[in-house]
Amino acid sequence: MIAPTRNLDCDRRVVHMINAFCEAGSKVSVVVPTQQEGNAKDSALLLHNSAMVFEVPEHIFPEAERGDLAGFLGGRSFGNFAQRSFAFFLNGDKYPAAKIIHKIPHRFRLVCDPIFELWSKHALKIKKAALAKGEYWHLYFKQQLPLPLYRKYAEVFNLDAFNYFYFIKTLIINMANPIDCIYCNDLWSLPVGALIKELLSIPLIYDTHEIGTTVFENKNHSIVAANNEKWMYRLCDSFVTVNESISNYYKKLCPFLKPIVIGNTFRAPWHPEPNLLTLKKRLGLPPETPLAVYVGSLHSVSNLDRFIKAIPHCEPNLHLAIVGDGGEVQEYRRISQDLGLSDGRVFFLGKKTFGEISATIYGADFGIIPNIQNRENLTVPTPSKMYDYIRTGLPFISDHGGEVQKIIDQFKIGKTVDFQQKPREIADLLDAFYTELCTGAFTVEERQQARDVLVCNTNLVDIIYSQARSSFTLSRI
Repeated sequence: MIAPTRNLDCDRRVVHMINAFCEAGSKVSVVVPTQQEGNAKDSALLLHNSAMVFEVPEHIFPEAERGDLAGFLGGRSFGNFAQRSFAFFLNGDKYPAAKIIHKIPHRFRLVCDPIFELWSKHALKIKKAALAKGEYWHLYFKQQLPLPLYRKYAEVFNLDAFNYFYFIKTLIINMANPIDCIYCNDLWSLPVGALIKELLSIPLIYDTHEIGTTVFENKNHSIVAANNEKWMYRLCDSFVTVNESISNYYKKLCPFLKPIVIGNTFRAPWHPEPNLLTLKKRLGLPPETPLAVYVGSLHSVSNLDRFIKAIPHCEPNLHLAIVGDGGEVQEYRRISQDLGLSDGRVFFLGKKTFGEISATIYGADFGIIPNIQNRENLTVPTPSKMYDYIRTGLPFISDHGGEVQKIIDQFKIGKTVDFQQKPREIADLLDAFYTELCTGAFTVEERQQARDVLVCNTNLVDIIYSQARSSFTLSRI
């Protein structure tokens, strides 16, 4: 099996699924661009020992040359792409192609050599504007495919700059070890999955975590995806998603689909290591101090600023620990400092790999899911942080959301409220929830039952095989 993916950085779902296939006896080759986040290496360590990770190694190229090669592989570059990529090809003394090719591993060089040769033949015929857009790559792509397939995929391959790299790397891997299946986990990489299926006649598993057309930042990409997604879905032998809301969306969009629902769960239960200190002890807080925790991204869509501003209004001296980074973290730190909370009421614990989260939040009183109603992707209200809280045994208070409500209706492990309010009203909601928690509203038994049912999903591969559109099995190691 081959699995092209945009990143491994804290993507629990991708690692979880890859490990499931490895445990079932499949040999999985994970193909990724060079990972920019430090957590990516830690995430890769969580992969099964039979999984192999292929990426553009950072140590092969100096920064400038590596950036231009990244631009060459589909249009993504560091700095000003139009100027740098054009200079790369036209100014041989400054960016000698031969020098870069020399540093490429031999097997990959065999593929790159014809690209540069093709470029030299067509250089005088290509306009500068086409070069700036990365369209020179299509010259090579066109040479490798039958014309009908080239026309079919030329547009959708532009959804992700690294689809070209995925495509070439797949062909290279297939020459050494024939690939028996391809697994794609988002609409960015599905085009290369569909193409490889057609070229190699192998099964295609698509595992979508969201409504794919709604998450493109580039509006033109959203249009391209919407215009092409249905015919790509028809090529999928198995169509997997994370909850019933998304499943119903896709069944309405494509009546021929029969989505399989597999939640964002874990491969194994979590138990605290002996002598593991609680979060309160690590923060120097007395055991009776109320402590809430938030896990997740710190982008503005989280509305976390309103929760930080709510903390001074919480009557039982509630404290807040925040696990995450990026996005608006500096703004959130500034708000905490301005309110005088940064030294004792609000703690920023930084970003953790998903393998570290349970040990990090262990000992907090409850978790927070702050914003579901205001998300653009309204059919995806099953946040992964909910599973983090359940796995660690924490009750949680959440903004209203259909899928979260289903879990709470089934297991009395939390409460949904309307968090689309001002900080003072949010403080009242947090206070009321903590009072319920102190009176035993969310029992240990209920939380244990939720962990047992929701967290450990160990038969993923059997589910995927049994409900696949056409029966198939993967070759074993």
